Amino acid sequence: MNEDDFDFGFTAVDFDPTAVQAEVDQTKSKLQQVESLILPLLNNLMKNPEKEYIHWPNRQAVIKKQIDRVLAVTRS
Repeated sequence: MNEDDFDFGFTAVDFDPTAVQAEVDQTKSKLQQVESLILPLLNNLMKNPEKEYIHWPNRQAVIKKQIDRVLAVTRS
């Protein structure tokens, strides 16, 4: 084999900017969905900074439901 014939084992591929833009748009959409699921919680936690304790009955079920919603967005 001649040194000039060595191609390093890769091949060229076509670049499709439309496909890249579609992926960027989909990622932006998912991030906006996740933001809309998380920001209400953070805003509510920030509402009364003078209170040391938060009364949050049944929080395990509520948090689990929200986790499931976030995972549905991020893993789709």
